[in-house]
Amino acid sequence: SHLCVGVDFYVLVYSVASHHSFLAVQEIFSKLVRTTGLSLKGIHCTAKVVLVGMKIDVQQREVSHDEGEALAKQWGCTFLECSAKADV
Repeated sequence: SHLCVGVDFYVLVYSVASHHSFLAVQEIFSKLVRTTGLSLKGIHCTAKVVLVGMKIDVQQREVSHDEGEALAKQWGCTFLECSAKADV
């Protein structure tokens, strides 16, 4: 697919404070699978996927670390959590 040409990786980002954003990133991944040839068992194009949970500094999480990690494992991709705030 033309969406894979020159792409090294896709970074899919959601907010740990928003379950809606977690669901949205899953829909985005599904669209990438359909349009680029990404697969759950590996990638047909040369791109990789990184799943990132943002805003880990918030007091009330709607998406646990384990949920993000499980989704990344299901997709066979790297998982990170981070915050834009310093010292987090």
